[in-house]
Amino acid sequence: MPTITPTSFFEGTGTSMEDIAPLRFFLIIPKGCKEDYQNNSIWMAHAIAIFEE
Repeated sequence: MPTITPTSFFEGTGTSMEDIAPLRFFLIIPKGCKEDYQNNSIWMAHAIAIFEE
């Protein structure tokens, strides 16, 4: 499972998490991984929905 950190989306951009918090997005993940993502509090804090493909 990939790791998400406070700088995952902003490194080198001069934008911080606080500037756009709360960051929300749709996750598209490989089939069979949905439960792992749903059980991860950091991913779920930002996920609007999770789709397996």
